[in-house]
Amino acid sequence: MLQWPTTSQYPSDLNSRRIFVIRTLGNALDKYRSVTLDLFNGAFAVQRKVIMEKSRQVLGTAPTTSEYNKVLQELGLERKGTCWYIRGTQSGTLRT
Repeated sequence: MLQWPTTSQYPSDLNSRRIFVIRTLGNALDKYRSVTLDLFNGAFAVQRKVIMEKSRQVLGTAPTTSEYNKVLQELGLERKGTCWYIRGTQSGTLRT
């Protein structure tokens, strides 16, 4: 479950904060997509180096720059500073 920050900006009702993401698309990038999503289970924001390190640790290989960019685009992630967020979850971008 995505760890939402504790600010009054986000609804307290858990059903209002559900985010649905397609975990697999049936292509070669599924393995990287899965690793990236798993990182969001324990964190609200994830850095590129963490995604790369976790991919190497779990899969024995990291995605190329092209693969990395495609996975992030397909997942709808947004970058702010050095961190990636699931679109609409970073401070000031909540869509209701």
